Amino acid sequence: MCRSIKTLYNVEPAASEDEAHAAALQFVRKISGYRKPSQANEAAFAAAVDEIAAISWRLLGELETRAAPRERVASPACSGSCRARLTAMSSVISVIITAFVTGALARFAVPGPDPMPAWLTILIGLVGTLIGAGVVYAIAGADPAWMGIAGFLCAIVLVLVYRRFVQKRAIWGPEAYRFPQRGVGVENYRERLHRAGIDPDTIGAEIAVALTPRGTPAATGAGAPGAPAQTGADDPTENPAHYLRLLDELHDNGVLESDEYQTARTRLLERLRA
Repeated sequence: MCRSIKTLYNVEPAASEDEAHAAALQFVRKISGYRKPSQANEAAFAAAVDEIAAISWRLLGELETRAAPRERVASPACSGSCRARLTAMSSVISVIITAFVTGALARFAVPGPDPMPAWLTILIGLVGTLIGAGVVYAIAGADPAWMGIAGFLCAIVLVLVYRRFVQKRAIWGPEAYRFPQRGVGVENYRERLHRAGIDPDTIGAEIAVALTPRGTPAATGAGAPGAPAQTGADDPTENPAHYLRLLDELHDNGVLESDEYQTARTRLLERLRA
């Protein structure tokens, strides 16, 4: 019923009178509905606790048994320590999930494909949240709503900084929609795209060309957008199941947009029919 009400009879180490009183207190709190009684009920509350504690202690002294004393499952200190560890673990897991969601939303808020490992997404979300929370706390105090908004905005700024200074790519405009050439994990994604028969440089090319003003070199560049090049890659038709799985994995990881995924899948199936 309550954490403080445990078996006190025939245990090792033996129960103390204080433990009987603590159990009586929890019992009276439970049946009265008061954790701390009002001044008008304080005397009756205390009297009930004392009477129940005295009766319980007398009962423990009068009971008889031939069984050996049972070892206690856990002492109060150990139980409290376990609860503290569980609370700390749940807090850490909650922080990681929140940081991942914040970092992922910040990535989606910036235009263009952005392949990024999960740990970097968590790091961006965590650092952005800490910076935003610190700024809001210094200005307006502990306001959870504004801390969340500020953390999200700071995470977006970190994504923009990462794109500009690490990936060396545009953060806005037509070129922002092209697949990056460098960055954490980008080489692995580009290699997997090549193995799937997709030229990474064609991802987002249609959007980039559509947003580029007419008459500029980018708008009239060579190569039909969306036509994947087989630059040394294996022929997808030789092992279609493998390449279909690669396409599914790239789509699930956010490397391929839904329309790019459907285009590549349709093109592969058409080649197989031919």
